[in-house]
Amino acid sequence: SSVGFNLGGNFGWDQMFNQYVGISLGGHAMSYTLEDAEAVSGSVRIRHKRGDYEGNLGVRGRLPLGSGLELFAQPGIALRMVTVDTTAQPLDADGADKGDALAADTLGESYLTSGWLGYGANFQLGVGYHVFGPLSLAGLGEVNYLLAGSMNQASVASIFPLLGIRAGAEARLDFGFLGATLGYNYTTYSHSATNQNLSQSWTGPYAKLNIVY
Repeated sequence: SSVGFNLGGNFGWDQMFNQYVGISLGGHAMSYTLEDAEAVSGSVRIRHKRGDYEGNLGVRGRLPLGSGLELFAQPGIALRMVTVDTTAQPLDADGADKGDALAADTLGESYLTSGWLGYGANFQLGVGYHVFGPLSLAGLGEVNYLLAGSMNQASVASIFPLLGIRAGAEARLDFGFLGATLGYNYTTYSHSATNQNLSQSWTGPYAKLNIVY
């Protein structure tokens, strides 16, 4: 498979009630297309257009450690929704598209829409360092454990529980009660069962708006 198109990124909002306790909302929104070349009644390209959306809400605690260092932890809840649209495109001998996508009665099931919504626990842990003035640096880790959810395809085996792990580093600028965070992270999701093993990973930048006090 190859990624034909990718758009999206992470988002977030933090609000600290004082220097120790606050709330945090975060997640990601992505849309991308996977393309496969398969021989089904001739040469056919299968495209899977995917939407991937995740959000988490939690209580954030911060503990100053002195010398510009601080520890932060955030327990909360997570939701993840995925939608997939599948289409089939006929190809000529040199691999170029012949024209319109095949009709369902030509290829069988040439168009398929599926999706699922999962929910579970979220926990984040990290350490930050105040460099100078408004600038701080931080390293963080995050775990999502989606226990259950709903799927609109009864024929698809359950993918729950689904374990998500994220790790990254970020730079934060705070100006009074407003601030901004820029970072880079690696995320992976996996599910292991007797007859089904799933894995998905991606890396990329993210940005957050921070309301400090």
